[in-house]
Formats: sequence, structure tokens, C-alpha cells
Amino acid sequence: MVESCYFNELSSLFSPTFMNLIIENKYKDKLLSILNRSGYIESLNLNISLEDLYENLYSFLLKHYRCEYIYKNVIANKILLGRHSLRTATLISELRANSSKADVVILNGTSCVYEIKTELDSLNRLPSQLEDYKKIFDKIYVVTHEKFLGVLEENLNDDIGIICLSEKYQLSEKRQAESNKKNTDPASIFNSLRKSEYTNIIKRKFAYIPDVPNTKIYEECFKLFCELEPSIAHDEMVIELKNRNKRNRNEELIKSIPHSLKYLCLDDRLVSTKTLYLQKVFAAPALY
Repeated sequence: MVESCYFNELSSLFSPTFMNLIIENKYKDKLLSILNRSGYIESLNLNISLEDLYENLYSFLLKHYRCEYIYKNVIANKILLGRHSLRTATLISELRANSSKADVVILNGTSCVYEIKTELDSLNRLPSQLEDYKKIFDKIYVVTHEKFLGVLEENLNDDIGIICLSEKYQLSEKRQAESNKKNTDPASIFNSLRKSEYTNIIKRKFAYIPDVPNTKIYEECFKLFCELEPSIAHDEMVIELKNRNKRNRNEELIKSIPHSLKYLCLDDRLVSTKTLYLQKVFAAPALY
């Protein structure tokens, strides 16, 4: 039996950091250490494949420790893959939004941000996070557990959407988010973009990039960007962010990956050049 003090450590196996170790085939020592220390290895067939191990671990977490990754994965499976096409929609993880980081952003015709509040979390930071998101994203959702529904429905503005993850692993939209892009802030949007992204926008909208030293390019582009109407700045951001994670559109890779790992393989923090290696390694023995 695995003690609860090891649940968080087991959940760390569902991280871009550990997934990159798998891609580089440097994961076995750490994996064995965690499985032995937690006692989880006692429940396993020692010839288990890596794919079956992850499906096994995911089922365990789903039952005993519904951490943030569980919520992220259900958003990837049921919203991105269930409602959209990978040819037109993109998922971005941990996007900087002023002083916050957006848990999950899905870009299709517009931007939708999903802030996750699991049953293991508190709501203390939620007001400041939502204020940051209002300056950047069109539609804002809080994805949460049933225990927070009452307080969220009572205290959140009507324009903030609420989605509940049930005990049966179903997403239920309790309140639909309203469009916010006319209220976004070009300065905040600009600071969520990479240099190549904001210079692409400046060239598209102003037909030139300021001819200044590199030390001045940020400042001059910022001034121009802030001249854009909020809704235009937002829509230009969507165009650029949809191109940030092109691996989102590798449908064959995503289809081949276990259900438990869909989100990780869509995560733009994963080493992109070796992701196809995952198709082979997950069929191999996990432990020896």
C-alpha cells in the first residue's frame, strides 16, 4: 500500500522534466528509485511496459490524488482532442500572463484560458490570477472540483466560465464564459509574446520593423504594439501563439500516445526534436 506522503512524488512522473528524461533514455534509475521508495513497485509485474505502467499510475492518481496533471490531461482529452481539430487548434502550457502563469491555453478561432483549482488547492490567488487573465485572453474558465462550486458561483463575475470535473471524470460546464477580448490590454499581451512573435505582428500591422539597435527593439516595438486596438492585439496574439507549438498538429503521434500522456505530448515544453522516439520507448519494458 502506498502512503499518501508519496502521492506527490508519483505525480512528478507526469512532468515535462521526466518526460524529457524518457525521450533521452535517462529515466530508469529515477523511476526505479521513486517506485521502490513509495512501495508502488510491489503492485507491478516487473515486465510491465512503460505504456502500461503510465496507464496504471494514472488510474491510481485518478482514484487517490487528483492533482493538477489529472485536470490538465482531461482538458487535453475532452476539450482539445474531443471538441477541436489538431489541424486548427493549439494548446499552450504555463503561458506568462503578467504576474501569473496560465495553466492551459487553447487557441482556436480565439483564446480560451483554463485556470485549474483542484480539490488539493486553495482559492487564495484566484482573484489576482483572473485579473491578469482579463488583460490577455478572450474567454476565461475556472476548472475545479465540486467542493468549490458554491463559492465560485457566488463570488465570480458572470463573465467568468466555470467547469467542474466530476468524480466520474466528466467535465460539466456550469457557466459559459463571455467574450472579453475588447477589454484586453495590448501592453500585457505584448509581454506574453516572444521577440519573434511581436516583431511578426509589428511587420504585419505597420509594414516595417523599427530600424534601431537590438537594445532598443523591445521599446520601439512595444510603443507600436500599444497603438493597436485591444481586439486586434488579441487576434494577432492568437495567430502567433498558434504557431508556437506546431507539434500539436502531429495527429499520428498524439493518437499513438497512451491516454494518460496526451497532455504531456501536447506540452510545448517537451523536447520537440525527439518526440517520435516516444512511440518506440513506450512499448518497451519500463523497469529493466
